[in-house]
Amino acid sequence: MFAVAYLLSYNSYMKKANIANVKNNLSRYLEYVKKGGKVRIFDRDTPVAEILPFKNEGPPAAQDDQRRLKSLEEKGVLSRASARLEASFFQSIPSIGPDQNVAGVLDALLEERRSGR
Repeated sequence: MFAVAYLLSYNSYMKKANIANVKNNLSRYLEYVKKGGKVRIFDRDTPVAEILPFKNEGPPAAQDDQRRLKSLEEKGVLSRASARLEASFFQSIPSIGPDQNVAGVLDALLEERRSGR
């Protein structure tokens, strides 16, 4: 037996279903939700959950990224670089091979931070 719909707000209906009904007809409820419907799940007469359509907002725009970076900068979580790095900087970084000691790389990194380079 499929759930009974009831009025949720002015123009919106939400299906009402008990747990056993949802377990037995989950694929039907998911199809209903994919089409924009909503399902409220009850354990006896107590509402315990709702199944709502997922809002896929897509990838964030570059403008949103800049807003987020500014917010993080204002909170002190990050600080942006004051100048661009020259391409030669990346050429001077030694590559790490499988036979090299990773601890040595960490020591080099810490030394670089201490010297302010």
